[in-house]
Amino acid sequence: METRDTYTIKTKISGAEVVLRKWITGKQREEINAPLLSAVRVRANIGGGETEMSEGMAEAIRQSEHREIEAFVVSVNGQTDNVVDAVLSLPEQDTEQIKAEIKKNTPGTE
Repeated sequence: METRDTYTIKTKISGAEVVLRKWITGKQREEINAPLLSAVRVRANIGGGETEMSEGMAEAIRQSEHREIEAFVVSVNGQTDNVVDAVLSLPEQDTEQIKAEIKKNTPGTE
């Protein structure tokens, strides 16, 4: 069984106990970023590169956020199955609190 440093937070609205990983692997970060990278198109012009959003960018962002929750959240109220659904089923303020906590553990997003 994989062991990593974890810690527990209690959400402000519902009081849910959420166990989070302090870090993820580089491979997990690549999997989180994959939908975003596939949705970006680069179009070259003489003055330099130009980035354009594809029609699927909103879906790519949603998929990426779900993968990030899945990578960092170990459990919600002791439940380890379907953690994405569990997080998203909490009150919006609690979901945003968990996302903010994940960002604290993500290098370069402080």
